[in-house]
Amino acid sequence: MIRTLALRARVAEPLQQAATGFSLQSAPAVAKRVAATHLVMSRWGLEHMSHDLQGREEIPDKVKGEIRGRIAEANAALSKSLPAVELLPSEHAFLHSDLNATPVEELAKMAGRWESFGVLTWSLGMQPKIPAYYNTFDMQGALQSTGIVPANVKTIEDFLARSHVVRPEAELAAALNSAEAWYWRARAQVLLSLKEALEDPSCDSSDANKIPRAVRDMAKKIDVSIMYAASRSLEDGLISEAVGDDFGIPSRVEGADDSAPAWKRYADGTPEEWAGMRLIAENRMAAFGWLMAGREWDISRDEIAFVNHMSSIWQPENAN
Repeated sequence: MIRTLALRARVAEPLQQAATGFSLQSAPAVAKRVAATHLVMSRWGLEHMSHDLQGREEIPDKVKGEIRGRIAEANAALSKSLPAVELLPSEHAFLHSDLNATPVEELAKMAGRWESFGVLTWSLGMQPKIPAYYNTFDMQGALQSTGIVPANVKTIEDFLARSHVVRPEAELAAALNSAEAWYWRARAQVLLSLKEALEDPSCDSSDANKIPRAVRDMAKKIDVSIMYAASRSLEDGLISEAVGDDFGIPSRVEGADDSAPAWKRYADGTPEEWAGMRLIAENRMAAFGWLMAGREWDISRDEIAFVNHMSSIWQPENAN
C-alpha cells in the first residue's frame, strides 16, 4: 500500500504553469465542444445500459434480446449525427467502435466526463450553478439543457446556430477558484493517507525509504497545510463549510437520526467518498483547464494542473 500511495502522492505534488491571465475559449468553440461531448456521453449511456443488461439474470433472454435491439437502433441513429460535430481522435475511436467493445473499467473512468460536460453547459448559462464538490451534476438535466436529440441532426445544427454567450470572466474565475480548492484537497488526501501509513507502527521502513524525501516531507506537514487551506477557503468563500481543521462534507446518511451531525471532516470520509470527490474535482478541473487556459480536452487525469499560477488557496491575499 505504501508504494501505491507514494505513486499517487507524486500526482499530488503542486503543479504550476508559467502563464498569467486566462486564455478563454470563444462561445462558438464551447458550443461545439458541448455538442460533441453530448454525443459522446449519450453513447456512454448506451454502453452502460448494454453492460448492465448482461448482469441482469432476472430478465428473460427474450426480453434482453429486444432491449439489445433497441440499444443498437439508438446507436445507429446516433451514428448518423456524428458528421455534424467536431470530434477528437479519442472520441472518434469510441463513437465508431462496436457496442460492448469498451471495457467496463474504461467506462467507469469516462463517468467523470459528466462533470466536465456539466461545467461547459454551466459556462454557457444552461445550468444555473455548479453543484457542490461532493455532489455530481444531474446527467439528464445536463443533456436536456442543450435541447440536442442525438438522433436528430437538426437539433444539433440548431444548437450550434444559436448566439451563445460565455459567462463573464469574473464568474468563471470565482468558479475556478472553488474548483482549484477542492482539487487541491482531493490530492492532499493522498498525502494524508501516506502520512498515516508511514506513521503506522507496522510500516516497513525499507518501503518507506524508497519514497522520495521531498514526498515524505510533504506528507509530514500535510495536516498543517490542510488546516490553513480550510481556513483560507472558508474565509474566501471557496467552501461553504469547515469542520474543525478541514473542509466540511455531508455526514448524514438517509434514515439517520436528525440529531446526527450534518457535517464531518473531509479526512473522516470513506475511501469511496474520497474517490468520488476526486473524480468530480479532477474532471471539473480538466474542463476549466480547457475552457480558461486552452489545455487539451482529453488530457490524462494524472496530468491536470492548476489554471492559476498556483492554486487559488495559496495565492497572496492581495492577488485576488
